[in-house]
Amino acid sequence: MARCVDAYSRTYKTERARTRSQDTAINCARKAFRAALPSLVGRENIRDFIACIAQAILLDVIDTADASKLLYAAQVAIAATRISSSPAKPQPA
Repeated sequence: MARCVDAYSRTYKTERARTRSQDTAINCARKAFRAALPSLVGRENIRDFIACIAQAILLDVIDTADASKLLYAAQVAIAATRISSSPAKPQPA
């Protein structure tokens, strides 16, 4: 989660100094936050992804409609890891 928040903060500061536009700085920082999100591969990454989305909602980095879609993607990913990690059942002869 710190990686996403750090990406947001660094980008906001850089863009604010460069353009002096708060709107531009916020938009760029939001993109940086999303780019820093963990990939949806593996249980730990998925948990980290969910934590980042929750933090993004609290910080008003991602709106709730987008957050819902991203959390649904995490739900699908976690379901897929359950399927792939369950032992294969022997086929009847």
